[in-house]
Amino acid sequence: MPAPVLSLGTNTTQRFVLGALVALVGLALEEYAMYLLAVPAVLIVAVTIGYSYVLYERLEPPADGSGSA
Repeated sequence: MPAPVLSLGTNTTQRFVLGALVALVGLALEEYAMYLLAVPAVLIVAVTIGYSYVLYERLEPPADGSGSA
């Protein structure tokens, strides 16, 4: 099995589970519910997009030199 291209120390599933746990705490704390529901969701999306972009940039260009990566 090949080594991972990039490791952030946690996998995607763990990020989603952590976000869900924070959201559950937000349901119990009504005063902060909006922040504890929205912020983890936005952070998970931002980290996932950023991680995907970093992996995309690490791709090698095509061998024939035509087009973009």
